[in-house]
Amino acid sequence: MTDRRYEGKVVLVTGAAAGIGRGVAERLATEGATLALGDVQGDRLEALARDLEAQHGIRALAIRYDAGDADSCRSLVDQTIAAFGKLDVLMNIAGILAWGHFTETDDATWQRLMRINLDGVFYVTRHAMPHLIATKGAIINTSSTSGLTGHPYYVAYGATKGALIMFSKALAVEYVKQGVRVNVICPGAIETEITKDVPHPEGIDNELWHRIFPKAGVSGTSQDMAAAYAYLASEEARYVTGAVLSVDGGMTAG
Repeated sequence: MTDRRYEGKVVLVTGAAAGIGRGVAERLATEGATLALGDVQGDRLEALARDLEAQHGIRALAIRYDAGDADSCRSLVDQTIAAFGKLDVLMNIAGILAWGHFTETDDATWQRLMRINLDGVFYVTRHAMPHLIATKGAIINTSSTSGLTGHPYYVAYGATKGALIMFSKALAVEYVKQGVRVNVICPGAIETEITKDVPHPEGIDNELWHRIFPKAGVSGTSQDMAAAYAYLASEEARYVTGAVLSVDGGMTAG
């Protein structure tokens, strides 16, 4: 059985209704965390919160929010503090995926990716930071291997994820003396609903596409990712800040 190393810790997980976010929420529940769960999918989120409370004897609050709206992001943090009185860990996992030929990327797709993947992290983190300073807490942001290396057909998505890496590093330096640790995880090919639901664009170059496949030959799972998030936000990683951790089956190894 997993040690309850998050007993007494309040953790806010965005994008918690499905995929990596759900896997992280489930993992942290086994470790005793008090959870604030944010997502736009309100019904699924409420069902998850009920299940986690019943199965693990923890407190879990479902908060429906829009990652692309500044007021909604502020309300997400405010509701967390109102319910639990503090915030120890922020896990920014909410995001969307879009891919296709660069010249076919329209303005709306570009702007929506920027708004949800980048602006949303900025809004939530800015409002959460004073509370994290008070607890000497931790932030885990979610980039992608697309933010580390050039992935064909992911230009707009990769731009948001590359920006998140420097956002995280700069925060880590600025707040190190206040005791807030900031790290970023770069998932590779992870089997989730978001990856299954996005259709492949027509006319792709298969040679280019296969260059970014994981060296392990298989996709990872949300459980693989959850283990990394749980470590980086824990006291076991107290000396780790400003790190970029790739969990990608060797995709970026060379």
